[in-house]
Amino acid sequence: MPAKYVNDGDFSVAKQNGATEYNYPFLNKGDDQSFEAVITRRQDAVSYRKPVAMTPLSFSPNGIPVQCYLVDQTKPQNIQQGLLEWKETYAMIPNPRSEYSSITWPYQILSTMLPYAVSEIQLNLGCRIYYEYSLTEFDLAPAPTVQVVTISGITYAYKFGGWGDIVPGSSILAKGQEQAIYKCGIFQRTSIYIIAPTAVT
Repeated sequence: MPAKYVNDGDFSVAKQNGATEYNYPFLNKGDDQSFEAVITRRQDAVSYRKPVAMTPLSFSPNGIPVQCYLVDQTKPQNIQQGLLEWKETYAMIPNPRSEYSSITWPYQILSTMLPYAVSEIQLNLGCRIYYEYSLTEFDLAPAPTVQVVTISGITYAYKFGGWGDIVPGSSILAKGQEQAIYKCGIFQRTSIYIIAPTAVT
């Protein structure tokens, strides 16, 4: 006996079933604008094709259209004979945000006598953690550091990120910027900033 397919309208094209659900992943971080939209779709199994990741789709939770991108999809389930149902999650590019914490930071001291040597004093400082998001990869900046390297018996001091030219009281990177995948094809850059201390003795 041939398979019997449910014909509730034309399901050759995937259709949304029910209302859009909105989630706000950073609401407890003070960001009430960045959102994710979850929709349920149904389609005839014969016509089903897996959606392409990062497909754009516009949503308007506050009446203003916002471009979002497909970042996740559940496995289709056969809810009736030949009718599939699944959920799709779309995410906007989140707004930048700052969070505040503390960090143990190595205050570096470079000896002025040859051969060069670096000593460190561990300081507990308040810090600002800054998150940014993009569809393309970020450039990453190093933190201000100095490294001593000995080559063929000669000691060299290499300075990175403007080490040695920092003005006390200015905002500087506590460590090199880092990049990660936030979701699917959305990149996240994390920067940790501290206020440069005055000389430590």
